[in-house]
Amino acid sequence: DSFPEEISSLNIESCYFRDNRFLLLSDCSPFYKTGNLKSFSLGNDNDVFRISDACEQASSIPEELFENINLKELNLWGCNLFGELSDGIWKLTDLERLALLDADLTGKISSSIANFQKLKFLRLTDFDLKGGIPDELYTLTNLEYLSLDGCHIGGKLSTNIQKLVNLRSLNFRDCALEGGLPKELSRLMDNSLESCDLSGNNLTGEIPYEIKSHPKWSEMWSSIISYNRFNLTIDDVPAPVFDTKDVWENRINSDDVYGANKYTIIYGFDIAVFPYHSYAIYSCDDVHELYNVYHKYGVDVIMFDGSGYSGPGSKTEAMRNFLSVNDLPWRAVMEYPIGMTSIPYIVVVDSNKKVVYTTILTNPFFDDVRKFFREKFPDVL
Repeated sequence: DSFPEEISSLNIESCYFRDNRFLLLSDCSPFYKTGNLKSFSLGNDNDVFRISDACEQASSIPEELFENINLKELNLWGCNLFGELSDGIWKLTDLERLALLDADLTGKISSSIANFQKLKFLRLTDFDLKGGIPDELYTLTNLEYLSLDGCHIGGKLSTNIQKLVNLRSLNFRDCALEGGLPKELSRLMDNSLESCDLSGNNLTGEIPYEIKSHPKWSEMWSSIISYNRFNLTIDDVPAPVFDTKDVWENRINSDDVYGANKYTIIYGFDIAVFPYHSYAIYSCDDVHELYNVYHKYGVDVIMFDGSGYSGPGSKTEAMRNFLSVNDLPWRAVMEYPIGMTSIPYIVVVDSNKKVVYTTILTNPFFDDVRKFFREKFPDVL
């Protein structure tokens, strides 16, 4: 049932409806008909909000909502929105936060987005947008968080991105972007930028020197290059950085590890449901074979696993058991290194903390890893 119309006579400034089972924007009309709203949030539990219901109840954002010109915060998720984003939204010039998630909205981002000069947080996800990112978006210099995740907007990254001087988080994942990576992104890295996800696009060309030589590159590189088509070289791949504890609660630091070995193999692993299932592109048997042959010549292995776990006991206990049962002598860490969301390959780092081999740039089969070590140790049988 809808809320009673009498609510519209109240001086309500904030509405927050979260984790609902089945609540539509039209049900809430008495709240935004007051015209006094400063904050409005509506979210549905998509696991409960059935697909059949979504087809029958899908709607656009009601125009009455845009009459609340003092609105500072608008958050909608799981609301089964469809159609083109109404031009009425650009009237909300006091907005500081706008989040429209999981909406089947179409069209393009209007140049009128320049009206949102107070905006600090913008998140649009899974829209079917076209027309590229308008230059007017880069005039929103108060933005701290910008995400168009999954919006397939197309176009290229503009050099004007450097104007977003207060940006802390940038997410253009799966936006169908093309072209090269502008060196001006390094200006954001100089300032407040803490995270940058450009994965899942069609970005090409070389990584600009200004970016790959930046101290923050080691934190951001994985989420920038993943599932793009850059012309990568070994010099573009930074050595993984870590300073944490292993599964035995011993301190483990990347500088110490690299300095103590001629070569260190960084090995990604996923102990999903020990002891029944585990996952790695390269099997423990293969890595163990390399370790047994080359460890006495200065080669060590560090295993990283930052994935989820659904087996018995804790994930750390499961990894300890896995190492013991399989007689694996190396150390394991239950989190990924800084800047790496996963390690679906092998990285080899030398004692100077330089990446000298990685399967991300070569044939992913383990024979190439063996070949690398045979060439480095030609006298070892």
